[in-house]
Amino acid sequence: MHDDSRGLPVTTTSVAAITQLDRTMTEYLALGRHTGTYLKATFAEDPDLALAHIIKGYFFQLFYKPTLTQRAASCLALADESIKNRGATDREFLHRDALAAWINGHTEHATRIWEIILDKFPLDVLALRLSHFTHFYDGNAKDMRSSLERVLPAWTPNTPGYGYVLGCHAFGLEETGDYPAAEALGRKAIALNPQDPWAIHAVAHVMEMQGRHREGVAWLDQLEKNWKGANAFAGHIAWHRTLFLLEAGQFSKVLDLYDQEVRSDPTSDDYLDIANAASLLWRLHSDGIDVGTRWKDLAEIAATRMSDQSLVFADLHYLLTFCGAERPDLATKMLATMTEASSNITTTHGQVMQQVGLNLGKALTAIASQDWKRAITLLQSREKSISLIGGSNAQRDLFARLLLYAALAAKDVDLTQTLLRQRLEKNPHSGWAWRRQADLLQSLNDDIGAAVAREKARAQAN
Repeated sequence: MHDDSRGLPVTTTSVAAITQLDRTMTEYLALGRHTGTYLKATFAEDPDLALAHIIKGYFFQLFYKPTLTQRAASCLALADESIKNRGATDREFLHRDALAAWINGHTEHATRIWEIILDKFPLDVLALRLSHFTHFYDGNAKDMRSSLERVLPAWTPNTPGYGYVLGCHAFGLEETGDYPAAEALGRKAIALNPQDPWAIHAVAHVMEMQGRHREGVAWLDQLEKNWKGANAFAGHIAWHRTLFLLEAGQFSKVLDLYDQEVRSDPTSDDYLDIANAASLLWRLHSDGIDVGTRWKDLAEIAATRMSDQSLVFADLHYLLTFCGAERPDLATKMLATMTEASSNITTTHGQVMQQVGLNLGKALTAIASQDWKRAITLLQSREKSISLIGGSNAQRDLFARLLLYAALAAKDVDLTQTLLRQRLEKNPHSGWAWRRQADLLQSLNDDIGAAVAREKARAQAN
């Protein structure tokens, strides 16, 4: 047994394996492209290292893909064999149980186990980062924040990975609305560790929430060389850049970035890649921008994931692509799949689908068929529970925009005015909201008011 770089014992006879395992974790925290390479090097030093098999299983689970869940189960079996022959520490046993729970669809239970690990071993950065991830996709922003705040006293600037932990804390602060603290801590994390795309992304979120789109573009441009080295997550940061540009009405540039960065690999079926692309295409559509064949191309890829039943957040974005591509056949199949999932409440996914996902899916298909009143009813019925689908405030804002879009299309003046007033009070610099205000006033034959709103929208481009 040997200690890792944070002093936690690992069951192995190989010091070299520990070195490679530490490199694996550092690369994972950095969302780096070589995480798998370092994990392979770990196995080269110790093929039977149980924790390495568990970590490999975790990595498969992060993709929320049924075929990879099967491979994660194989990793669990190898870990069990190693534990049977070598034994394991209490921490390793807990990680083993967390992986088993996750494989069986019990994400909340896996998260509880990681929190137990953190109570006992607050320097376990693996449990820390995984609980951060699942709190995020379970819609538990407060728990995501408190999870970090409980363990931070055990961390010091000399603890390996300290900067990455600050970046996670910054994101938790942002998602719970403490924007000044989130930005300050995110900038500190980047000062300590410039190659941390999660911290860069946390500060970008603050700027998005505060309507600081000019600063947001400058921020991401300034640090581009740092976040471009990340894995597929670089595409998500590029998505944030397009959100800033959309507010400024720079639609041609957004389309170029869609092709070059957000959807740089048009064959990718990664759920986050598809979600980035679908939500961006819808935002362009809401501004009347012709996106060519992009919806069709995206829908063909999303169709390969429609039966996953692994993550409600992903399912809704797959369905959105079918609606955008005007493929009612695929949308109908997807909705049937979601209905089936909602009946299986033994899993976290099924519970969330029943509570909120299915109604949101029906709202998307109602919008696609221009049944505006039904869409409004469905969206409003789940406004208070929408966080359960996971994702960030910025990502879930898609559904707030869909509600406003439907209200405007339904000529529901009172609801549209209320939604716009709330949005502009919160973010007076939103070019998208001012353009919708212009649409509303134009429909009321208020040409002067519409012209003023359009001028306010144009002003955001300067």
